[in-house]
Amino acid sequence: MTARALTALICLIALMLPAASQAAPPKSAQRFADAALRLKIAVKELTPAARAGFDDIDVPMCRRALERAPRHAAERAAEFYGIVIVQPLLVAAPPLQQFVRDLEAIPTSDIALRQGRAAWRKGVQFFTSFPRVEKPCSVLDAWSRAGWSRAEAPQIPPELTKLLGDEVEEDTTAAKLERAGERLHQLGISYRAAARFEGYGLFDEIEAELNDAVVD
Repeated sequence: MTARALTALICLIALMLPAASQAAPPKSAQRFADAALRLKIAVKELTPAARAGFDDIDVPMCRRALERAPRHAAERAAEFYGIVIVQPLLVAAPPLQQFVRDLEAIPTSDIALRQGRAAWRKGVQFFTSFPRVEKPCSVLDAWSRAGWSRAEAPQIPPELTKLLGDEVEEDTTAAKLERAGERLHQLGISYRAAARFEGYGLFDEIEAELNDAVVD
């Protein structure tokens, strides 16, 4: 038998053999991915509620006030506008809290997954502590009508200042989530599902509504 014939025979036998099945991901890793998928579905269902929140805030009123803001008030007004961006997203608080509870119920000794879970826990605790401001665009409009007086400037919630300025903590949280996503993929979870656990794509629909509301 020639070498070419032998090679062809080996290839034929290989094709006839059943394909080796890829090992299933550990149960804990799969449960982490499943929890993120449930969160994605739950948040998507809240898109109409988020849009209603944007509409209730009256974003055009805020934009008109921002356009009138003089130089000495522009930075404070822009920071206060952050409330408009964050507040309607608070409709996602219940599914985020459920997501953390689901993760807490999953036993795992994997350090990367435990750190990812801790990052989500801390992030959700901070997010859900964000104060609600009644009709923030009306507050901004009232300040503009008061002549942008420094004495009449609205207070910036400390949570918002932290959200806008604490880059080091944000980077640390993002790094933990990235390592957890990489670990999930190493354990057999699809790249897309692992990225979802990191937060990618979880809020696409609500973010689209936010962009539409800001542009309208």
